[in-house]
Amino acid sequence: MTEWKTMAGKALLAFELICFSWLFVVYGRHIIHGGREILTIKRAEARELKHTHNGGGGPPCDRSVADFVLQETVNGLDTSSSSSLSSPSLWVSLHRNGEVDACTNAPVALTMQSLDQALHAFRGKACPQPEQEQSLNKYMVESLLTEFWAQSLDGGSAAANGGAAAPSAPLQCASTDTKKNKNLAGFRGFCDMGLDRTVPQPDSIHLVEGPMGNLPCRFYTREGVRISSLEQLVQLVQTKAAAATAATTANQQRELSDDPPRLKVEEDAATTKDDDNNDNKNDENDASTTTTTTTTTGGGEEKTNDEINPTCASSSNDNTTTQSSSSSFSFDLYAVPAGRVFMFAPKFVGEIFALPHVLDQTGQPLSLEVLSLQPRVFDIHNFFSESEAQELIDKAIREQSETHKLHRSTTGTIGASVFNRRTSENAWDTHGTRAQVIKKRCMSALGFDEYYESHTDGLQILRYNLTTAYVPHMDYLTDVAREKYDYRSEGRGGNRFATILLYMSDLEESWGGETVFSKGERHNNKTDHIEDRDELTRHLRESGEISMLEPGSWEETMTITCRTKLSVRPQKSRAVLFYSQFPNGTVDNSSEHGGCPVLQGTKWAANLWVWNAARKEFDHAPFKFGQEEEEKKVGTSEGSFTSVSALFFNSGQDERFNGARLYWHDQYFGELGVGESVRVNTYVTHVWNVKDRQGNTLHTWTINQASSEEQHFTV
Repeated sequence: MTEWKTMAGKALLAFELICFSWLFVVYGRHIIHGGREILTIKRAEARELKHTHNGGGGPPCDRSVADFVLQETVNGLDTSSSSSLSSPSLWVSLHRNGEVDACTNAPVALTMQSLDQALHAFRGKACPQPEQEQSLNKYMVESLLTEFWAQSLDGGSAAANGGAAAPSAPLQCASTDTKKNKNLAGFRGFCDMGLDRTVPQPDSIHLVEGPMGNLPCRFYTREGVRISSLEQLVQLVQTKAAAATAATTANQQRELSDDPPRLKVEEDAATTKDDDNNDNKNDENDASTTTTTTTTTGGGEEKTNDEINPTCASSSNDNTTTQSSSSSFSFDLYAVPAGRVFMFAPKFVGEIFALPHVLDQTGQPLSLEVLSLQPRVFDIHNFFSESEAQELIDKAIREQSETHKLHRSTTGTIGASVFNRRTSENAWDTHGTRAQVIKKRCMSALGFDEYYESHTDGLQILRYNLTTAYVPHMDYLTDVAREKYDYRSEGRGGNRFATILLYMSDLEESWGGETVFSKGERHNNKTDHIEDRDELTRHLRESGEISMLEPGSWEETMTITCRTKLSVRPQKSRAVLFYSQFPNGTVDNSSEHGGCPVLQGTKWAANLWVWNAARKEFDHAPFKFGQEEEEKKVGTSEGSFTSVSALFFNSGQDERFNGARLYWHDQYFGELGVGESVRVNTYVTHVWNVKDRQGNTLHTWTINQASSEEQHFTV
């Protein structure tokens, strides 16, 4: 009996050790660093997928099951008449994320043979979970498609080329980044940007490695639909091919029906011929006019044309050796590297992106219309209703919480700082029922197939009363050297990558309140538009339109900018999207924008900032490597960011500072000309720069000590 108890005890201990090992593999990252996860994307983490399915301590999953699922999935596509891969219309052009032109030299056929080759290299890399034994999950599909494209584009399989492309093959769709992954060539190197360039995401642990241990791309349609199964991809390609064929047939029939009958006597035939010539000339003129109108004003005809030929660039490719001349249709697929976020690829002003997979409150599909290419700005049609706008306003007015109710707007990465060039009021709606619905709609419109609360700020509700405004600024936040969170999104950090603006009141054209993109070119066809800033200033002063603004003030100067640069006028239930990052995570400086002074009425608006990674309050947030050790060296801690009231003043004693400007790091904060001052709430360790109009740094201050009294800094 005693011996039996001893054996049972040993068995129980062994079971506990196995369970602990499994828990440590799955959840160990949460234990390290005091419970704050610092998720490092390593190859081992991608491999964890196949170990965690069977408890972590045991052997890899049953390869016969994995092989069966993979082969049956591909075979199922081949034998189904409704989704056959042998159809001559299944041609696909590949784009790098956010790029208009396809990176493939010609469209590539999606066939059983090519998929089977990728399957052979992929075999044994994916282990389905027991409850998913009859299908591939989206992470397996993405790894399989990554290998398919790598073999199709890089001239050979991974096994044959040691992970690199065949020497004689052109490296199509390879990374163009100067800091690309040097360990992987070709398309695999584009998808896997390396440890220091792969941003951690909530689902990073589920990524399935390719044959060379490479992380896979994610794949999207032009409209931002994530490809999650091979069946879905085939269906999307066939649906668009059928729509293109039907539209082409309809156009041909319409052209034939437009031809006049030639059944009259011979003398009428001559007249008919002249009419035909005139009709052809008119058709050419109409086509030219339509193209010009669409490009400059976004005429409605382009949406129809885009549905007929949804490819952006593949139609210009040389398809003679790859695509059958009998089939001109090509489906556009967009590859997004591991850890990165999908971004739309606008081709021209007025282009339409239909989003039938995202619906508004009434069930109407959303659509995007391109307003500008630089910066990338879009109108979002049917995004939200007037009733939803009023609901948000009413809640903001009723809000009584000190942290969420309407109050003077502030700025800053760490803490809150009152800024005298931001005179609006704002409130926060973080978890209200309507706010959550709108936030989820935002994420869906941006291409997220899962909602992550960690990737959004709260919905910020804004009220601009008469003359209030906000100078041009960036939504992208400047990295603070001693902040633990990594804001460097060009590496493995997180930052705001997209902003969606919601306008909740109507302002007439001369009432101000626009959102101005100070580095964007204005699209204006009005013949009476005044481009010269000095002439426009005189005109507005004489007309009395800006009589409420002090002459020469920053508000007046900004109003002139609003009339001469790209601007968006508030209209109730209008929504606008713009990007603050490029697809590779680098900051897009052309996204600098501001809120124009309100000259009449009241402007209500809201905005949602969306991040490319989890914010610092959440699990999976990107933190800097070795930050704790660095803090020990310099003797600082998170509590060192002590609030300081500061006043910056230009005494005029040095003419170099005439027309100077104040910057927090490299972010513009206000004018600091002769006799001007800027008062801010800042923090110890913050760096402030004074620059001239050319951007040259003339003087730098670092806030070194805390004080209960206001600190003065003078040039």
